[in-house]
Amino acid sequence: MRNAPERPVRKTRRLRGTFLVIPALALTALVSAAAIIATPATAHPSSGQPCSRCHTQTATATVTLKVSATRVHPRAVVKVSGKVPADHTWTKVNIQKRFRAGAWKAWKTVTITSTSTFSAKWTAQATKGKYSFRAVYRGDRKYKRSVSAVRAVTVY
Repeated sequence: MRNAPERPVRKTRRLRGTFLVIPALALTALVSAAAIIATPATAHPSSGQPCSRCHTQTATATVTLKVSATRVHPRAVVKVSGKVPADHTWTKVNIQKRFRAGAWKAWKTVTITSTSTFSAKWTAQATKGKYSFRAVYRGDRKYKRSVSAVRAVTVY
């Protein structure tokens, strides 16, 4: 019978070393991922220190909306106005409109004034029915997206 040739010790050691390196790299990747996950949301991405410019959306901006009349004749003028929190001056609010139970459609984009208010005038359509309005603030770094309550105007 022939004896099987012995494997060189060197290959075995290299093989063992390789198996030890792979788990070490995987452990390093897991520790790095855990550090990223553990970093607070208000921390700056590069330094990890709190940053006022890179904060996340935490508060909801309350948008209110009102209409000057709820029942009007065709071609009557209705004022659609609203208010937002004080620190939103000169940003934009989208006012959306829908007829009956249809889809919401963009009607006007208005600028918020220095008094944190906005307004627009709508001329009632000749088509009789219920028209609904809502204001949508798209959000920014500080505030989440916000939608006002729906206000209806009936053209009769």
